[in-house]
Amino acid sequence: MTETSSALSMDSAADTILSILDGDDHASDDGASSAELDGEQYLSAGQESPEPSGDGDATAVEDEADTPIEPPASWKADAKKRFRDLPRDLQRVIADRERERETHFSRTQQETVEARKASLAERAAVQNERQAYAQGLTQLIDQIQTIDPVIAEGRQTNWASLFQQNPGLAQAKWGQYQQRLQQMNAVVTQRQQIQGRIAEDEARLADARLSSALGFWKDDGQRNAFLSELQNFLVGNGFSPAEMRHVVDARAILVARKAMLYDRLMAQHAGALAARRAPAPGRVLRSQASVDHSESTTSEA
Repeated sequence: MTETSSALSMDSAADTILSILDGDDHASDDGASSAELDGEQYLSAGQESPEPSGDGDATAVEDEADTPIEPPASWKADAKKRFRDLPRDLQRVIADRERERETHFSRTQQETVEARKASLAERAAVQNERQAYAQGLTQLIDQIQTIDPVIAEGRQTNWASLFQQNPGLAQAKWGQYQQRLQQMNAVVTQRQQIQGRIAEDEARLADARLSSALGFWKDDGQRNAFLSELQNFLVGNGFSPAEMRHVVDARAILVARKAMLYDRLMAQHAGALAARRAPAPGRVLRSQASVDHSESTTSEA
């Protein structure tokens, strides 16, 4: 048997053992080996290992051979026990494969987290641009209302009187005035649309953050019960119900929840201390007059 065929046989054996010990998750997606095996590491049957070149190398080889190969940390106890019963060569192959698989999983998980962060950063940038645009539209509306001479004059004009005095002039000015009002209303409508998109995106971002931070958030019943409890807590601390309707920021909700849980913990702690300090029932002492003197009276008799 050649060295290459021996390595391939070891590879196949490792695949089979991995499948038995820990399920199909350890097998690679395309059925091929997930690790590069060095053919020189596995010797064919009956072939002796080459002699070490020196005493130092021999000691190193002996130390390495005596060092146990630990099973993958993520395996269950039964699988770890069966791993230790395998030949050392197979243990090494399996350990290397598991190490590569876990490294790949960690890298993939990190890439997913980074992609999610990039997506959130991109959405936050879009939100900032929309908010800046909405602010610019607000400034434009204010300028139109206060600076535009046609609108300023139109708001101060007595149109009924002007139409009676000079119908032609009134018609011309009225047309200009209405045209400017339509332009301003179009800007107002555009600002409302932008603000609506901002509110929708903020609600989605808040929902995603709260779903990640609070395990119960996706359950409608638990979420509604929590929001009701939180509202009662905030109202009890001076917030009005009208103000509560505007509490949609995930950060504010999480901070308020921490405050609510802290107050609850302090109340429980105070109750426990009060129960501990409750006075013990006093000892009942018999009065001197109630002492039984029958024995002494009998003795004297």
